[in-house]
Amino acid sequence: MVASRGIAGACDTPVYRYATYNWTPSPYRIYHISRGQPLAADHPVRRAIVELTTSPPDAPRAVANLELVEIDAAAENPLEPLPPPVRDEAGFVLERATRSDEGQAVPELPRFAVVLPNGYPVYEGPLSEGDVRAIADSPATRKLVELLAEGKATVMVLVEGDKAEDNTAAEKLIAATIARAAEGELSPPPDPALSTTEPDAKPARVDAGTIRLRRDDPAEKWFAMSLLHVEPDIDERTEPMVFSVYARGRVNPPAIGTGINAEELERQVRFVLGPCACTVKHDNPGMDLALVADWDAIALAMAKRFGSETGNERLLGDVPGLFPEIVDVAGPAKPDATAEPSASPSAEVPATASVATDAANKDSAQRNEKPSQSIPAPKAVQKAPSPIESTREESNDVALLRNIGIGVIVAVVLLGIASLALFRRPA
Repeated sequence: MVASRGIAGACDTPVYRYATYNWTPSPYRIYHISRGQPLAADHPVRRAIVELTTSPPDAPRAVANLELVEIDAAAENPLEPLPPPVRDEAGFVLERATRSDEGQAVPELPRFAVVLPNGYPVYEGPLSEGDVRAIADSPATRKLVELLAEGKATVMVLVEGDKAEDNTAAEKLIAATIARAAEGELSPPPDPALSTTEPDAKPARVDAGTIRLRRDDPAEKWFAMSLLHVEPDIDERTEPMVFSVYARGRVNPPAIGTGINAEELERQVRFVLGPCACTVKHDNPGMDLALVADWDAIALAMAKRFGSETGNERLLGDVPGLFPEIVDVAGPAKPDATAEPSASPSAEVPATASVATDAANKDSAQRNEKPSQSIPAPKAVQKAPSPIESTREESNDVALLRNIGIGVIVAVVLLGIASLALFRRPA
C-alpha cells in the first residue's frame, strides 16, 4: 500500500520551501464603485488591472495578485452579482463609499478602494494606471521577487525609522543574522528519524537577503503602506521595523524599535527554516504582499533544485498521496473571456463581477511607473471590522474540513480493502 509522505510521516521540508510549493498568494482586491455604467475615463485603469492579473494558458507569464471587483451602487441589489466570499467585504466598502458623515457631502462616484488580504481598506479615492502597476510592481518589490526566486529562505526588509543611528544599528543586526544563517548556525539539526543525510551531517547553510526601504520614497509608497498595515496601528510607529518575507511573498509581523535584536531576528529566520507543519496558509501568521511574479515557475525551479520532498510531489509529478493536498488556493483573479478588454483605448470593460468570481471561488476552496501626480498620496483609513478579516479565512477552514472528510472516507475504504484481503488469505 502506498502512503503519502505528507500524511503518513512527519514533514521535514522547511517552511519556506513548503510554502513556496503550495501557498498561492491571496489577492489585493481593488473595488471600483460606480453608479450605472462605469465612466470611459476609468476604462484604462480597469483594463490595467485585468492585464496585470491575466496569464495566457499557452504562454504563462508573471502576474500580480490583484483582483478587480465591480460594484454598481445604483443597482437594486448591488452585492447580488458578487460571489458569496466577497459580499461581506464588498458591503463594507460600498457603505464607506456612499455614506456621508455629519456635515460632509456624499462622496463622489466613481471611486476605487484597495483592500489588503487581511481586510484592511488601505486606500479610497481615484486611481491611475500608474497607481495600479505601482501597487504590485516597484523597484523594491522587483528586487524582493528576484531574491526569493534565487532561493533565499527569507528576505529581511528594513523599513527605516526617523533616527539614522537606529537604522544603522538595525542594518548591522540584520547583516549579522544573515551571516549566521549562511554558516548554518540557525538551521535546525537534521532529524535522524526523518532525514536521509549522514548521521553526523551538519545543519544546512542557508541564504537570506535584505532590502532597505524609505517610508517617504514616492516609488515605494504602496509597498510601504502594505508593510505598515500588516498589523493594526504600526503605521503610527516611527522606529525602524524589520519584516521577514518568505515563499511567495508572505510577510510576518515585524520586529519594531527595541524589539529589533539578535534573538528576535534569529527567531524569524528559524521559523522559515523549521520543518513545515503541512497546514493551510491561514493557520500561519502574516499576510501576502502584492507582487508580480510567475510563482509556479519559481516553485518548479526550487523543487528541481532540492529534489523530491514533502510538498512538491505535484510539481515533480511524483505519485500523489492518498489524501488531497491541504493547501491554500486563494489567488489573483483569472478573468473569463467576457471580461477581456479589447486593444482599443476606448474599449469597454464589462461592469460585472465576473473578474472577481473565479478568484473568490478559489478562495472559498482554499514596470515601475510613478503614481499619478493628479491624485493625493494614498492615506490609511480605518481598519475594517473583524467580520471582513475573517471572511477569507472562514472559506479556507471550510476547505480544510472538506479535505479532512475526504481523507477519512479514503482511509475507511482502504481499511476495508485491507481487511478483505486478509480475510481471503489462505490459512
